[in-house]
Amino acid sequence: MKIALVNAFPNLAHSAEKDFIKRSILDFQKLGHEAIEVVTSDEIIACDPTFVVVTHEFVAKTTQHYTVGFL
Repeated sequence: MKIALVNAFPNLAHSAEKDFIKRSILDFQKLGHEAIEVVTSDEIIACDPTFVVVTHEFVAKTTQHYTVGFL
């Protein structure tokens, strides 16, 4: 399974979202999945993930890919 995790704040040096993405990528890899950090819809389309995880409520759904958000 290929999972895209959207970083809503790519210019922040430190954020809870950035930490969550880093930990999630490692955990997904341990489970045998491919996880990728993305910022733009073009990056989502290019990696063609099974699904997209948005890490903040301000992230808009801009692609046809199945998208989930955690609260």
